[in-house]
Amino acid sequence: MTINLQFTTVLSDDIPASTAFYRDALGFSVLTEVNYGEFSWVTLGSEAGAPGQIVLTSPRVGVSAEDGETLSRLLAAGSLPQLVLATDDLDAAYQRAVDAGAEIVQDVLEQDYGVRDFALRDPAGTAVRVQQPKA
Repeated sequence: MTINLQFTTVLSDDIPASTAFYRDALGFSVLTEVNYGEFSWVTLGSEAGAPGQIVLTSPRVGVSAEDGETLSRLLAAGSLPQLVLATDDLDAAYQRAVDAGAEIVQDVLEQDYGVRDFALRDPAGTAVRVQQPKA
């Protein structure tokens, strides 16, 4: 038996800005854009067809107004769980993010737990870490 990550949901109060970030700064492709009014989302993935997609949606979808407001505040504060991505060329990924004007919060570091990585923040406030195993 195998099991893989199908997709993960990333919340955004500005779906177009977040779509541009994941496309331009990180190299994901827009796979689908679904607009059912309030229940809209964008799915992004690798052009190479690798498993694991990102679904961008509003923190206010499918929850009460109070919960949506709470999620929006947590998102803006950067207090929601981070997204961790893997790459086979960390230096190229870092340069792409810098060239796209992404907010880098940690430059490339060699971590003592076996990876090189850098960290950035998407336009909505989600922390994103990009890692490559050390050779």
